[in-house]
Amino acid sequence: MGKSLSIGNVTNIQEKIDPIKANSVYEVMQQTLDAVHAQRKKLNVPMFAHINHPNFGYGINTEDLKKLKGERFFELYNGHPAVHNEGDETHYGIETMWDLINISYYNEKKPLLLGIATDDSHKYHVKSSDHSNTGRGWVMVNSKKLDPASLIEAMEAGDFYSSSGISLKKVNATKKKFSIEVDSKKDVAYEIIFMGYREGSENMEELKRVKGTAAEYVFEKNDLIVRAKINSNVLKENPYLKGELEQAWTQPIIVK
Repeated sequence: MGKSLSIGNVTNIQEKIDPIKANSVYEVMQQTLDAVHAQRKKLNVPMFAHINHPNFGYGINTEDLKKLKGERFFELYNGHPAVHNEGDETHYGIETMWDLINISYYNEKKPLLLGIATDDSHKYHVKSSDHSNTGRGWVMVNSKKLDPASLIEAMEAGDFYSSSGISLKKVNATKKKFSIEVDSKKDVAYEIIFMGYREGSENMEELKRVKGTAAEYVFEKNDLIVRAKINSNVLKENPYLKGELEQAWTQPIIVK
């Protein structure tokens, strides 16, 4: 029996794509991506698909996501209360999945997955952690124009960061170093964590942790991929999970 899953979103779609029916989750995902790329090529209109909330019902596994071709974005934060961003005892958290997939993509010479945050809003009149409300996750795109083509071009170039509440003043990478500065709020404590994948390793590891509103990481000779995560001590207003703190994430940078 074929499977048809609601697992993807398309940005700037022009024509309806019916739900794909196939024999596995992987096949549904790949055929959906193929259909979006075919429409983009046919109409010459920029658009992209991304796979939704992998840990919703723990329905998508890391190995299937590693096999995909043509996927460029990964939902590293979702504001729906049932998506299990943090994982559990037997399932990876979303950030760990993202890192493991990108390590695999790097080694296969595939473009890295860029991380997006979404609110996955369905409820608009009742605000609580039991409902999927707006304003929990979003992307901040560095684009000179607000039209779809410009925004998609910037996002596909990795010129954006994702947030669940923190704003960044600077995200800058050169050949030598990676610099972050937070658009800070009064009486808020921040920490900036640089994560990296290095030669001879199998996982992303913490490279540097700085308490404060600005930090830089100077690349070392064995660094392959580096990204940054920014934490705060501010409780998120109307969180998807009680006790959730505001965060932000930069895109992974290929050092060499």
